[in-house]
Order: sequence, then structure tokens, then C-alpha cells
Amino acid sequence: MIGEVIAQSTISGKQYTLDMSSASKGIYFLQIIDEKKTVVNRKVVVE
Repeated sequence: MIGEVIAQSTISGKQYTLDMSSASKGIYFLQIIDEKKTVVNRKVVVE
């Protein structure tokens, strides 16, 4: 948990696939902010 941003994207549409195949093993925190400024936080575990 060093707080480093590893990727940032602007997307359109209702569906997005996040490719974590090249990510190192560990726990990643995903934050999604929509056009209404609603914030969704998720934890992604790469094994």
C-alpha cells in the first residue's frame, strides 16, 4: 500500500473490462468516479 497510481483511464459506456494479466501479485484498489461524481471503491486481488 504505497498509494501509487498505476493506471488511469477515461471510458464511455456502461461496461469496461480491466485487464490485470500483467499486474504483479498483490492487492489493488480500484476507484471509479462516474459522470454524476458517484464514487465506487473496490479491492482487486491478483494471485
